[in-house]
Order: sequence, then structure tokens, then C-alpha cells
Amino acid sequence: MFRRILLFTRTADATEEQRRAVAAELARLPVLIPEIRRFEFGHDTGVDGNADFGIVADFDDVTGWETYVAHPAPLGG
Repeated sequence: MFRRILLFTRTADATEEQRRAVAAELARLPVLIPEIRRFEFGHDTGVDGNADFGIVADFDDVTGWETYVAHPAPLGG
């Protein structure tokens, strides 16, 4: 298994509509990219002040991850 974990902080001016649009595009990725075995994302709890959004994606191997990274889908890779 190969796991990719992404944590990021949105810009202060990101609107709620933009946040929903990003979530909608992320939700499509497992359908568009069959190499994704498990895909989760969501808002950080805010308990420790790290980032405010995270993504965890699992693949069978590095080759699956490389396919994900190279995929032309919005927000892929």
C-alpha cells in the first residue's frame, strides 16, 4: 500500500461556495481515478492549529499514485 497525506490551509478570502466546490471535485476523484483504493478528506478539528483541511489517499503501489498525480481531473494529484 502507498498512502498520500495532504494538509493545507486555505486562504482567508476563500468563500464557502469555493470550499463546497473543492469538496465536490475531490469527491469525484475516486470515480475518475480507479487506482485510488481509499480516499478521505475533510476539515481539521482546529484543536492544534496545524492546517484546516486534509486529504488521505491510498493506492496499491507507487504506480497507482503516479497515475493519480498525472491525471487531468481537476484537483487530481
